[in-house]
Amino acid sequence: MYKIFIISIVFFLSSFGISGEEKTVISEYTLTESYYKFNNSPDPDPSKTLELNVKSGLKLAIMRHFPDNANLISRLETEELKYEQILGTRIVIAKFADHIFEFRYSANPRKYHLTPITQKIHKVPVNKENAPKLNESSS
Repeated sequence: MYKIFIISIVFFLSSFGISGEEKTVISEYTLTESYYKFNNSPDPDPSKTLELNVKSGLKLAIMRHFPDNANLISRLETEELKYEQILGTRIVIAKFADHIFEFRYSANPRKYHLTPITQKIHKVPVNKENAPKLNESSS
């Protein structure tokens, strides 16, 4: 009986010491999370964050899908890149060279540094004026 009592006290004290360490880490995490959640974004310009995310996504897509990727990546810093975020969504449409890219993000790309979770690439057709319109009925 005496041995069981001693073992239970030792077990209780050792578990208390471990949980005490976890509480300090958890409290530090909670404080850090609340700082970033309730204070203003540390990035002064959200459009810069969006631009960095789009350029990063374009670099990944170019390296993955285009054989002359070194030439295209070097042209990425020019004014040839145009992009827009669809309001109220996490979708960004970018036009670069003769391609249009659609990037979907897991969170707001204006607030967080992210990699796109999905991407679509379309080549801009040469005669796009003759292409059928989406809302046109064929009569």
